[in-house]
Amino acid sequence: MTKLLEIRDLSVAFGDTIVARNICFTIDAGETLALVGESGSGKTVTALSIPQLLPYPYASHPSGSILLEGQEMVGANRARLLATRGAVVTMIFQEPMTSLNPLHKIGKQVGETLIVNGKQTPKQAAARVQELFELVGLAGDVRSNAYPHELSGGQRQRVMIAMALALEPKLLIADEPTTALDVIIQKQILELLRDLQQRLNMALLLISHDLTVVRSLAKRICVMTKGEIVEEGATEQIFSAPKHTYTKHLLGAEFMDLPPAAKKNGRVVAEIEDLRVNYSLGRHWFGKQKFLQAVRGVSLKVQEGQTVGIVGESGSGKTTLGMALLRLIPSEGRIVAIGRELHGLNRKQMKSLRQDLQIVFQDPYGSLSPRMTVGSIVGRGLCIHHPEMSNDNRDKRVAEALEEVGLSPDMVTRYPHEFSGGERQRISIARALVVEPKLIVMDEPTSSLDVSVQAQIIQLLRDLQKRHNLVYLFISHDLKVVRSLAHYLVVMRNGVVVEQGPAEKIFNSPSSSYTRALMAAAFIPQVEAQAARNAALAIGLHRFKIGRSALLMVENDEKKALVPRGIVHDPEHCTGCGLCDLMCSLYHEGEQGQALSRGELVGDRLTAEFTFNVCWQCSTPACHEACPLKDEALVIDEVTGIKYIDPDVCYGCGDCINACALDAPRIKPYPAKNIVLMCDLCRGRPEGPICIEYCNFDALTLAIHEER
Repeated sequence: MTKLLEIRDLSVAFGDTIVARNICFTIDAGETLALVGESGSGKTVTALSIPQLLPYPYASHPSGSILLEGQEMVGANRARLLATRGAVVTMIFQEPMTSLNPLHKIGKQVGETLIVNGKQTPKQAAARVQELFELVGLAGDVRSNAYPHELSGGQRQRVMIAMALALEPKLLIADEPTTALDVIIQKQILELLRDLQQRLNMALLLISHDLTVVRSLAKRICVMTKGEIVEEGATEQIFSAPKHTYTKHLLGAEFMDLPPAAKKNGRVVAEIEDLRVNYSLGRHWFGKQKFLQAVRGVSLKVQEGQTVGIVGESGSGKTTLGMALLRLIPSEGRIVAIGRELHGLNRKQMKSLRQDLQIVFQDPYGSLSPRMTVGSIVGRGLCIHHPEMSNDNRDKRVAEALEEVGLSPDMVTRYPHEFSGGERQRISIARALVVEPKLIVMDEPTSSLDVSVQAQIIQLLRDLQKRHNLVYLFISHDLKVVRSLAHYLVVMRNGVVVEQGPAEKIFNSPSSSYTRALMAAAFIPQVEAQAARNAALAIGLHRFKIGRSALLMVENDEKKALVPRGIVHDPEHCTGCGLCDLMCSLYHEGEQGQALSRGELVGDRLTAEFTFNVCWQCSTPACHEACPLKDEALVIDEVTGIKYIDPDVCYGCGDCINACALDAPRIKPYPAKNIVLMCDLCRGRPEGPICIEYCNFDALTLAIHEER
């Protein structure tokens, strides 16, 4: 059978420098292959060679062949390339913000492919754009006439996926599709890709440094380093029994140790009180101004030599808080930095403080000018804040800053595009460090870096903090990175602080349910189902996802004689959606045996504080209005907005179900004592029990050892 893609002995060169050599791999229709490796290992240039998107003729292929559907791509003429790109092979680029045109609306950008290829008229393309938005889970959430900057990172990534799928390609190249996304949005994007791949029978070439992402999606893995594939094999084989030394190094790169203790009772470098940031959403047609409250009432103190971690999901207000602290965006409230009240200072007065307040941006490639050399970029701050400094002294200081971040002073004449992602991030840190600041806002500085380079950057930041007594405001969605750096932790959601305190205390015993959900998503091992399990996507219900399970597997042991083997609803997370019941009945053709029978559970393991989520679709829930007991039976969480049924109060009148505008998809009150026994119906099923496969939450297999 002809392979969809076959690469033989491929080499890639830029000028006289060979950056990838002797690359060989194949991809079948509907298969997922992952290319993994450190930054600069040749993953992206190999992928860009397939649709011939490298900067030819500066780039070249000294050897090799790329056969796509049996057609040779190396040296193909323009007509063949245009016919192939989009229709046969397409690509999701690493950074959607820089890949999307900021001057055009997203609907126009997605529909442009259809119009340019002559497939549809503008009117037909507009309808197709709405179909694509529904396919990727954007319908209702995003307007087609919105601009890229108006969307969150997860939404922009979905727009890129919609654009890539416009012509229904046979091969999708995903270059770091979840970079810079928080764990919750990342999960949604991965499930979306998995679901779309199955529906369209599309092959997927996944490029990623995130080994968790690779393990959940890929069937086969090619490990690259220094431009060569050093190991290839099935995913589980690579993870369980790696052969090459580099693969073992990649899998073993961890940085879970806690940061060195910060100095106690240090001087307060920055303080904010009741900080508020509002973004204008335009005027209502009656003339009333509308605002988005991006940050609401945040108060925080930052001490000398301390790292404050700011965590939360995409759109929670983390970056806005950092930008407001530096007075880069308008805000309300009190901001004191370096002993001065910042509100009320004019532009000239703020300029003198900028030397002490620096920032490292999330995307180093977008924040470094492509027209300036590294020497000019790093030395720019010295030109502004120390104009009296001689050129020789300035060059010497730039060289020292580069050496401090682990780069050679000889690199001053090179441009940003000549460096890897990790090296560009080091340049950004050097640019902030060269003016000797007291506080640096780090906005996702490790999000686009592979695990081993992340570990290097973390160690570098620790060393610099110790050497210069620096203060970091570290913004990140990666809790593993934050844990290794932060002394104090602030958890944000929807612009408010959900929880804050010493980092070690919050990581060990979080008090907020939202913080516990984030911790679970980041630190509890995930068990990925083989098939698409997100039935909510199929019925158009896009929900907040957490990394814990609504269904827990109970393994057999001596202590559980009354529960030989079973699947138990976790009352903290089960939403009562009934999908497990429904899918069991459908899969087993109406037979719904013991698998979903209710039984008494001995002991109080699951009966204590039994409440379960109902729904969070309605801003003014009809179920709540209809409930005779109102707040007593239906409780609305102030932070998450989730509605809960309290079974100790609810007497099961059913008024909430009758009033639900969504036909009560998730209002099915289970008995307070609820166990779902595993039956013989699903024994031997390779994917496991159907109820776990289609549970709206990601099923987490656990051995529960509590005494029952």
